[in-house]
Amino acid sequence: MRDDATMRPDEGMGVGMRAVVCKEYGPPESLTVVEVPDPVAKPGGVVVDIAYAAVNFPDVLVIANKYQVSAPLPFIPGSEFSGVVREVGEAVKKSAPTLHEILTEA
Repeated sequence: MRDDATMRPDEGMGVGMRAVVCKEYGPPESLTVVEVPDPVAKPGGVVVDIAYAAVNFPDVLVIANKYQVSAPLPFIPGSEFSGVVREVGEAVKKSAPTLHEILTEA
């Protein structure tokens, strides 16, 4: 990854959100770290303050455009993370903003 890839999880808190973005298909080194607007929970969704994230083999395939399904560019890859639920959208019944959860995107 280029840019600020060695940032600790607690650095940059409160200064906006940083995201690893795939702007072009290729190896993990082609990913870039950019600042993006803070997300807002949509109906049925949650916003999680990410503390730790992992890269797994399917993620590597997706960013190289070698997975079964192509992701349209640009996109924020990743499906494994842990953190604190900050906000819940309408129709979310099981979580609350103060729960510590480990989530895996389906």
